[in-house]
Amino acid sequence: MFWTAVASSTVSSAASDPSAALASAAPTYQQLHTKPPRTTHNSWQHSNAAFKARRHEQQQQQHKQQKREQQQQIEKLQEEESKRLEDNQQQKQKLVNNKKKMAVKSESKILKAFKACKCAQNEV
Repeated sequence: MFWTAVASSTVSSAASDPSAALASAAPTYQQLHTKPPRTTHNSWQHSNAAFKARRHEQQQQQHKQQKREQQQQIEKLQEEESKRLEDNQQQKQKLVNNKKKMAVKSESKILKAFKACKCAQNEV
């Protein structure tokens, strides 16, 4: 008798309002066996994106460091080259000055020797 009363109330309520009958009924098979959404996929994506962002930032920092080092090397080479050029200029100037000094001394010695020569004295 109990079961007939439960069955008749379920049938009568299902006929009048189907949503009310479903609400009072047990969960369906599909509801029981549906897997919850995977949150690990999203966390993996976030982790992967964070890794890629860090790697990209590290690569940019390495490129900046390499550019700085190259610039420092270029500046060092330019300084060395300018020193070399300056040293060459100074050496050239010294050579020119020495040649002038030598020329003046040589000319005076040659003139003295020429004047001292008996052949030159006869012709003059």
